[in-house]
Order: sequence, then C-alpha cells, then structure tokens
Amino acid sequence: MKEKLKHIIKWIGIVASIVLLIVVVVLAIVKDENKKCLKLLIKVNYESGNNFIAEDEIGKIINEKYSNNLIGEKIKTIKTQEIEKEISKNKYVKDVQIYSNLSNELVVDVVQKNAVVRIINNAGVSYYLTDIGDTIPLSSKFTSRVLVVQGNISSNEIANILKLCKFIEGDEFWKASVEQVLIGSNADYEIYTKLGNQNVVIGKIDEDLENKFKKLKAIYTEVLPKVGFEQYKTINLKYKGQVVCSKI
Repeated sequence: MKEKLKHIIKWIGIVASIVLLIVVVVLAIVKDENKKCLKLLIKVNYESGNNFIAEDEIGKIINEKYSNNLIGEKIKTIKTQEIEKEISKNKYVKDVQIYSNLSNELVVDVVQKNAVVRIINNAGVSYYLTDIGDTIPLSSKFTSRVLVVQGNISSNEIANILKLCKFIEGDEFWKASVEQVLIGSNADYEIYTKLGNQNVVIGKIDEDLENKFKKLKAIYTEVLPKVGFEQYKTINLKYKGQVVCSKI
C-alpha cells in the first residue's frame, strides 16, 4: 500500500511539474507578445572606413513610415521585413538586419557597401566599385580614399581592376605608394606613384603581376636611390622577363 501511495505521489509531482512548466511557458509567451519597443537603436558598420550613410538617415527612412519611430509599438506587430526592404533601397546599403534585444530595444543593424576603387572613365563619368564589382554612385557628403583608376574602362576590365586593387591593398609598400592607375586604349595598365615622376607601364593584368611588382620594388628601393629618382621617365614592365627604363 505504501509503495502504491509513493507511486501516486510521484506521478502527481510529475504532472504538477509539467503543468507548472506549461504555465511558465504560456506566461512567457503572453509577456513576449505584449513587449513594446522602448527604444530604436540604429547601428551602421563603419569598419571599412566608408561613411556614405549616417545613422540619422536610417532613422529618417524609418520615420517616413512610422511617425513615432516605432516607440511604444508592440514588437511582435512591427513588420521588420518591410522596414529592412525599405532601408535596402538605399544605394549605399549592402545589408540590414532588424531584431529586438533583451532591453526591448529594436536594433537596426546596417552594413554599408564597401567601395575599393574610384573609377573615372574617358567620358568623365565617375563612380565607385565595391569589392564584389558592384557600382556605387559618388556621394556629396563623403569621399572615399581609395585607389583611382582612369581611362578606357570597359565591363571586361572590372575583374582585372579588382585583381590589381586587391594586390595593391594587400601590400603595405604599394598601398602607401600607388596614387593612380591609368588604362590605355589597348588595355595596358600604367601606374603613378608617390615615389617619383616615372610613368610605370605594367601592361596586362596577368599571372605575372606579382613578379612585375617585385621587380618594380627593387628598382625603387635599390636602383633609383643610387642613380637618382629623376634619372628615368619611363619604367616598362610590360614584357615578361624584361624591365626597360628610359629617359623619355
């Protein structure tokens, strides 16, 4: 009889625990359903060094749809996907995520597009290229300090431009030295540096790119300091295995 009573008490305890758990979950759900937005927290990622869009601009986009900036709204009823879609229309926004935190704040997390090259084509049209080859228009509020590429810019050259940019950005010496790149009508690349007034002809962007810059670095660090930086006007690395320095 005692064993049977213990068994009954055990099951009563289990059932009570389950009921209690259900009550706690239901109360939590009800509480969660009634949570209201206490604050709008806008965060724009500026790690790339670009500053195309400010946090107050994102707030303005939201305010155009919600005059109270969502303060006091039930978090569950806020149409975050619609707001994300609206913010994503901005030409400088790469990605946006909206979520609530434990403080009942609605967090708007914005990632900007990453400009890596400024293009100026032969028609005088200027714009930025992102690290994945997308275009970004110039901004009246911010100028990104990136490599400038001028000349005969065609869609066929985008991959080569990004390859050259990635190489230069990945090398501290060239990142600090290269000021501008020019693409000629024959798709030969020329670079202008802060190291001298030389016209440096790189030629095509191919698998020999790293070797060309290795030779060029040797000229700037070993040859020109001895003979004088004004000794040569042109350094030509266009042809594989050759470096031609001339006074004209």
